[in-house]
Amino acid sequence: MTNKELADQLNVTVGLTGKDAVTVNVIRQWVDWDVLPKATARGRMVGTAPAWSRDNESQIRAVRLAELRKAGIRRKNAVIAQAYFEWEHPDFDLVRDAILSEFIKWRAPLNRRQTTFFGQKSFAEVGAWKQRAIKNQLGPLDQRFVGTLLEQTSEFYASFIDAARTGDADTRRMTSMLNEAINRYGPEIEQMFPKERIAAVAPLIAGLTGDPDEIVNSGEATIRNATPDQFEKARKFVRLIINMSEFPFAQIATMHLREKYRDIIELYSRLHPQISIGPWMIFIFVIALHVHIKFPELGRHFPDITKIFDSIYCYNS
Repeated sequence: MTNKELADQLNVTVGLTGKDAVTVNVIRQWVDWDVLPKATARGRMVGTAPAWSRDNESQIRAVRLAELRKAGIRRKNAVIAQAYFEWEHPDFDLVRDAILSEFIKWRAPLNRRQTTFFGQKSFAEVGAWKQRAIKNQLGPLDQRFVGTLLEQTSEFYASFIDAARTGDADTRRMTSMLNEAINRYGPEIEQMFPKERIAAVAPLIAGLTGDPDEIVNSGEATIRNATPDQFEKARKFVRLIINMSEFPFAQIATMHLREKYRDIIELYSRLHPQISIGPWMIFIFVIALHVHIKFPELGRHFPDITKIFDSIYCYNS
C-alpha cells in the first residue's frame, strides 16, 4: 500500500474531506515525526516497483492519527505529545520539548485572562464586587455542566485556578470543597475516593500554571526537570484515562448502581473524546508528572491500574 493508497483509505474510514483530508504530505510528516513507521518495501524485483506495506499495528496507528486530525490534533507538538501518551515515542527529548511547548501554549490564556486576585484573603473575604469580577474573568461554565452534579461554586473554580497560578494553596479549604463535591454524588462514589487521595489533590494543583521565574513549584519546571522514568510513570496514568471511556465510574459496575449514576456516566462518556486529547491530557499528564517529581510519596494514592482494568474487563465481558 503506497502513501497515496493509505491516505485514500484513511479519508474514507475516518470521513475526512477537503482541507481536512489526509494527503501524502501529511503521511510523510507523521513518518518524519516518528509517530508512524515508514512503509516497508516487499517483493522488490529488477524492473518492477516494490510493493509497499505496513503491519497491522502501523495501520491501527494511522487510523488513530487520522481520527486525531479530525479532532483538531494536527500541529507537530500536539501530535507528538498525544502519540507519546497513547503508544510511546522513540525520541524522549523531542517528546519533552513537544509537551513543554503544548503546556506553555495552553497555560498562557489561563493566566492572561485574570486581573483580579484574592491577595492574602480568602474568597469569602474579598467582597462581593471582587467575587463578581473573579467569576466574570473565569468565563462562563460549559453549558453541559450547568445544572448537573458536576457543577461547582465560583469559589471552587477560583480557588483552584488561583492556587495553580500562584503556587500557594489553602489545602484545608480546597480539600473541604472537594469533599463536599464528592459527597453530593452519593455514598458509593464517596467510597471510591479515600480522604487521603482528596487531601493530595491541592498540592498537585499548586503552581501548575505559574511562572517558573516567580514560583518554585511550577508545572513548567516539573516538565523540564523530570526524568524519563518519571515521564513513563505519568504516561501510564494518562493511558489509563485515555483507555477508559467511563473512568472512573466504570468501577461502580460491580455495585449494580449504574442506573442511579446514569446521568453522570452519560455526561462523562460524551465528554471523553474531548477530554482524552489536547490540552486536557497535557494538564492531566503534568499533574501526574508533578506527583512523581515533587511529591513521590503521594504516588501511592493514585488509582490501582490493574484493579481498575480488571473491573472494566469483567463488566464488559
